Amino acid sequence: FDGNGLYFNDDEGQTTNVMQYTPGAVLSKTVAYSHTLNVSDNGAQEGIYPTSSNQTFVYKFDNAETVHVDFVKIGADGTCGPDSDDYFSFWSGSHLDYTAKANYSEGIQAFGNTTGKYVFGSYGNQSNLETDVNSDAVTIAYTTSANRGSYCGNANHGYGYYATITAKDVEGNDAHLIGNDPMKGVYLTPSTNDARRFLGWSTNPDDTQPMYYSLDDVIFGMDLTGGNVTLYAISEPAFVISYDGNGADTTTTMTSIEQYTTDLETTAQQVDLLASNFQKEGYGFVGWSTDSDAWDKFVAGENPTIYGPNQTITVDPTASTKLTLYAIWADLATDKNGEELTFQTENLLTTQLSDNENDTLANKDNGYVTALKDERDGEVYAVAKLADGNYWMIENLRLDDSATLTKDDGETKGNTNHPSLPLTNNYTEQTTSNKLSATSNTWCTDGNSAPCYDQSIINTNNVANTTTNPSFSQDFTGNSHNGNLDTNLYSYGNYYNWYSATAGNGKQETTSTVSGDLCPAGWQLPVGSSNNTSGSFYYLNQQMGGNTSSTDSNNWRSFPNNFVYSGDWYGSSANSRGYSGYYWSSTAYGTSSAYNLYFDDGNVNPGTSNGSKNGGYSVRCLAPAE
Repeated sequence: FDGNGLYFNDDEGQTTNVMQYTPGAVLSKTVAYSHTLNVSDNGAQEGIYPTSSNQTFVYKFDNAETVHVDFVKIGADGTCGPDSDDYFSFWSGSHLDYTAKANYSEGIQAFGNTTGKYVFGSYGNQSNLETDVNSDAVTIAYTTSANRGSYCGNANHGYGYYATITAKDVEGNDAHLIGNDPMKGVYLTPSTNDARRFLGWSTNPDDTQPMYYSLDDVIFGMDLTGGNVTLYAISEPAFVISYDGNGADTTTTMTSIEQYTTDLETTAQQVDLLASNFQKEGYGFVGWSTDSDAWDKFVAGENPTIYGPNQTITVDPTASTKLTLYAIWADLATDKNGEELTFQTENLLTTQLSDNENDTLANKDNGYVTALKDERDGEVYAVAKLADGNYWMIENLRLDDSATLTKDDGETKGNTNHPSLPLTNNYTEQTTSNKLSATSNTWCTDGNSAPCYDQSIINTNNVANTTTNPSFSQDFTGNSHNGNLDTNLYSYGNYYNWYSATAGNGKQETTSTVSGDLCPAGWQLPVGSSNNTSGSFYYLNQQMGGNTSSTDSNNWRSFPNNFVYSGDWYGSSANSRGYSGYYWSSTAYGTSSAYNLYFDDGNVNPGTSNGSKNGGYSVRCLAPAE
């Protein structure tokens, strides 16, 4: 395998990769038998027709001119005959990668139909078939469905197929079966470099489209018995955006480290950047920049270009073929004595963030962007003073509201901002918590729906789901699901339904703005609806000069606002990640829904749309400037 301008293992010195193909040895056998799982090599039916089976067989002969196949139908159809989910087909040549269900339309016409579908046709028709294939190999495959009645569970009911396969060489002599060993060695695909993206392989280095896309294509699609073959990597021009953690912890990585744009004929292209999933302990994520030192320059009063995590930017692939974006991190703020500042620091806004004499916040003249610690769980978030004059988190909340959190001295921290009831995962201590059913240790099973309201999706899988320590990684319908969303924790934060976002203060019958939520004390959820007062999504949108357009959507996603397409969680899965954003407000729309911020590429509803209170949305907290 020749890289043809690309290289392997990100090693510029490794331009080729050699693998060895050894043709299989000629076997002594001249007859092969193929059959369904309920038929033996002797052609006897031994059990019922299999369900949910998918089998593919290749029979290849040495120097064969013609392969002869004799199919015999075995057993009775009865009510266990073929149906629309059963497939059978065979092909001339070796196609080990074929399956009957996926490739039947390419099969040889057989058994009274034109598609190769249905084993032996309809009930009782075309019981046997004997035919020649002008090839040195034949592929046989079948697929059986799981749709079988109880009658089919009786021994030897249903049907099966049995085939005897032989071959002749050009002189009419019996040909011998051969075996094909796989490739020897490690198959590598070349690395995309700064200018080219790998597509596949071809025997001609000047081809623009590959002849083979994978190793299977090579093994099954070309003759490898005629001597050495050189395959050349075929690539296309590619504009590459690469994301660098810039000192991020090694425990977090980006779900997709590279992003491609291939239309190099266009001088200006718009690209939505990927939300960061990097973490750097003790720092808040600020955004992306082409300058790895952007934060130091920002603090010094300069104006380096910083992009929001999901911002739409314009690139010129004709000027450069690669763009490297570095994660920009805000240091955890400290007071003049070097003490870390938390969201819960007393008089934070008046004596710290707003103090022009506080040298530790030198970036105050450049947007008051800094980072604060949530003392409830130790998570650090970047914060900024936005266009409405209020301080906002510019990362999505990641609080696990099911955890019992304590300070170093053992004192309970208090997990929410004035909750109606303490939230805990201890059944014995908190049987009346609105997170758990009041009369049982199960979710939403006693007919009392109110205790089941307060739920959230936690982006972690380290809470055991047991009767004494239940996992609160639950979906919003009360059914358990796999809550392993770790790879998106720092990209999108956690999902909370409205009851959880309002810390249990929001009830089903609530139809107004609720006081009390999951935000740190002194911070709060934004107000919803078309309320054009400070502290609402609507007011922030107006101060940004927005209405409802795609340009405004990008304002929300740009630095320092940094909202992301975090999607939502409903039922048992995440939806619309990377395409739209949903954020809770503290204002109920009605008894079963509440106002939220919604935006996508072409639309912004700044706290005026509404969604079911059971749905899982993201949370951003703000603190009114004093």
